[in-house]
Amino acid sequence: MEHSVTDRPSRGITLLYAIAALVIVIWGMRGAAPLLVEVLLSVFIAIVCAPSLYWLQRKGLPTWLALIVVVSVMLLMVFGFIVLMGSSISGFMANLGHYKKSLSTTYQGVLNFLDDTHLVERLEKATGQDIVTSIGNSLDVNKAVQFAGNTVSELGSAFGSAFMIALTAIFILLEASGFPKKLSAMAGAAADKSRLNVDRIVNDIRHYLILKTWMCLLTGVLTGVFLYCMGLDYPFLWGTLAFLLNFIPNIGSIIAAVPAVLLGLVQFGWEGALGIIVGYLVINGLVGNFLEPKIFGKGLGLSTLVIFLGLIFWGWILGPIGMVLSAPLTMVVKIVAESQPDTRWIAILLSSDANVRTDST
Repeated sequence: MEHSVTDRPSRGITLLYAIAALVIVIWGMRGAAPLLVEVLLSVFIAIVCAPSLYWLQRKGLPTWLALIVVVSVMLLMVFGFIVLMGSSISGFMANLGHYKKSLSTTYQGVLNFLDDTHLVERLEKATGQDIVTSIGNSLDVNKAVQFAGNTVSELGSAFGSAFMIALTAIFILLEASGFPKKLSAMAGAAADKSRLNVDRIVNDIRHYLILKTWMCLLTGVLTGVFLYCMGLDYPFLWGTLAFLLNFIPNIGSIIAAVPAVLLGLVQFGWEGALGIIVGYLVINGLVGNFLEPKIFGKGLGLSTLVIFLGLIFWGWILGPIGMVLSAPLTMVVKIVAESQPDTRWIAILLSSDANVRTDST
């Protein structure tokens, strides 16, 4: 009895300390968001590029030569990406005023058509509400165009730091090969067990990020090619946006489609916009609902509620880039949690079902 009485206050104090530490860490992350975003993107790129580095090392290339090859390819891709994205973003932003005016004209034409058919008048009598005002408040053209412009601007500012991100990723790759030795030196007698556990967690995270990147890349390429065949302006820009936002499950593809559909409405009218919507639905249905479940299998899904809350949480801390990285970051938390018996309940809460991987799977 004495043990339980004296133990309860200590547990309560420990819990308070843990909550206080968590609050401090969260506020610290929010204050360091610009730097943290670059570091996270660098880690992400390094994880994706690491298998290529290890493959070249297994083929007999020295570490320094393998690193030069990987870095050279990465820098060429980043440079080409920046050039293409820069021209697309500058062109889109230059024509933003024209798109806004055209979209306003189209919107007014729709309202005039509804007024001529007296459909709105009948609905207003049936519901007792001002339908035109309600639609106008919900579908504000200025807000829609501003949303598209802000999305593209944030994308451009993110790639403005691409050189620093790539440089940080290079240093991470340099340290990656020596990390196991450092872990062994730190762990001492428990080196084998610690190294095995860390290696398993890192491999799971790398496995998820690489497969997710390839799925998002496939979505982006298919989207870009489809919009190019449709004749839509800046297809490379919208393909890149689809690639990035598809890291956000479920709602990412919807957000990525909004600017392209609005532009399609301006360029082609309602028929073209409807065709673009159908194209997005087909592409995301093929990749997201057919290929991804087959490749990832069970136990790697996230709850829809967790995805939404993670989107808000990481977006609040890291801004728009945090929203893009919300699903990978939440998945990292899930993978780390399911690696330990004491925290496996957290992984179950984050999962889309009650199935999580254990040490034996």
